[in-house]
Amino acid sequence: MKKLNDERIFSVSIGQRVLLVAVLINLSVLSFFMISSSRFSSDETKVYSLAQSTSTSIVFTQRETLAFTTKYAQWVGGQVPKRDVQISRAFLAQRLSVITTDGRSTGELADREFIDLLRQSDSILEQAPDGILPAALQPKYAASSLEVINGLLYNSRLMIVKYQQNLDEQLLKSTKVRSKNTLKSLISLISLITLTSIFLLWGLLTFRVQYNAARKKLHDEELAVLLAESRLKEAESTVKTLEDLNKTKNDFISTVNHELRTPLTSIIGYIDVLKTLDVTKDAAQLAQITSVIDRNSEVLLDIIESILSLSSMDSPAQMPRFEETDLAQSIDRKIFVMKPLIDKKSLIVKFYKDPQVKYSILGNCGQMSQVILNLLSNAIKFSPDKGVISISLSVITKEGNKEFIQLAIKDQGMGIPTEDIPKLFTRFYRASNAVSSQIVGTGLGLAIVGRILDLHKATIRVESEVNKGSSFIVEFPRYVSEVNQLISKNRGSVLYKAIVALKNANHDELIKVCHEMSGALGFYELEPEMNLISDFQKWVEGNLDASSEVISQKKEELISLLEDSFSEIGDAMEDKS
Repeated sequence: MKKLNDERIFSVSIGQRVLLVAVLINLSVLSFFMISSSRFSSDETKVYSLAQSTSTSIVFTQRETLAFTTKYAQWVGGQVPKRDVQISRAFLAQRLSVITTDGRSTGELADREFIDLLRQSDSILEQAPDGILPAALQPKYAASSLEVINGLLYNSRLMIVKYQQNLDEQLLKSTKVRSKNTLKSLISLISLITLTSIFLLWGLLTFRVQYNAARKKLHDEELAVLLAESRLKEAESTVKTLEDLNKTKNDFISTVNHELRTPLTSIIGYIDVLKTLDVTKDAAQLAQITSVIDRNSEVLLDIIESILSLSSMDSPAQMPRFEETDLAQSIDRKIFVMKPLIDKKSLIVKFYKDPQVKYSILGNCGQMSQVILNLLSNAIKFSPDKGVISISLSVITKEGNKEFIQLAIKDQGMGIPTEDIPKLFTRFYRASNAVSSQIVGTGLGLAIVGRILDLHKATIRVESEVNKGSSFIVEFPRYVSEVNQLISKNRGSVLYKAIVALKNANHDELIKVCHEMSGALGFYELEPEMNLISDFQKWVEGNLDASSEVISQKKEELISLLEDSFSEIGDAMEDKS
């Protein structure tokens, strides 16, 4: 019995307790009957052992009696000497003295008449001469011995009959007792099973009701605890988020302040110089100052635009709309847009793609253009004059049979030091050799690229060697339309239905079933299987007079091939999952 909120949840009623007591009493009665039956069986075992021992002794006694009477008769007929009869009599006496398992001798089981007849035979033998009985005395002894011989034989048989009757009577009595005990045990067992079943059924029904009530209360309390825990975690998360935001804000403000200060300081400094400059006399210096102010203004504008772009991507309220986007078209457009810069440095841009392949991904067209623009502008910026920029698109298959679109942009520029590569996508970070070479940049372009690729579940890696160039390799999950997803998902079930339909089709239905199933398989892009069924259909149409055995054999071969294909599709689906 348990308690929840000081209330009893699991309890046993008075009726159930009474029923339990009845079950226990019945169990005790059954145990008593079982113990009694066990003791009775033990007693029976002893009786059967005694009966076996006694019956063996009686049988041997009868055999020795038969041997003695035979020798006795032969002696009376003058065939054997008196000594042979006396030896046989000694064997009989020895058998009569054998003690059985009940402590009695076999002779005690014999009738008084049998013992008297033996004594009478002993008396006759004592009076007779030794050796072979003379012919003159044979009639005399034959007359006195005939009654003895017949009596001994009769009494030996009667001994076995009486013992068998007594044993049968004892066994019958034992059987009745056992039957009575068995009946009592059976009645008690049935009663126990009935009472136990009622108790268990009643208990289960009661327990189910109580369990549901307890489960509801526990569920309610668990929900309350989970709600409190959720609110606590939410509060903790909010506090942590606010702390992270505060730290990020401080770091961001500090970084932005530093990054904005540099061009602003330069602009302000040169404006101060302009205030003191004589425009008519220092025209050459004026052109140089305005050029520096213009370059720093562009850097300042680039920083501000990049910061705004990153802020918009970090805001959940401004998540872009994703749709099917063709990467090849986006790249072609960006190459066209960047053509003035490409021509200015006399660069050669090579774009490798398969015109028969559609390089589609699920993404935002504007953000993809921004990624390609940043990567391509970096390649142009860091490439030497008359250098070569290679752009390639390819479809690759990775583990799980998942397809990806791989975009690779390779330049022949100054390269990136190995230790700088892991930090390239950090905001405001620039490679050390780019800084030392005084190449203009904000360090935000690749940070924007990394953030956009995260939103598109794409990956990027960098391969570079100083003074030899860099490669930026991006992998996007290939776009799969809803229709293609549905087709891919149901290919296995459609093929299975085709196999079942062919198995169940009789010979008259084969052509119709083949036509229907080949059409369905063709729609689900199962062309090899569709061709197998179509070839079988053509064979059936051209061999309408073929025997049922031949058609069945051909059908089984087709089904075996289709089942192999079904197994392969199942393995592929498991790999994808």
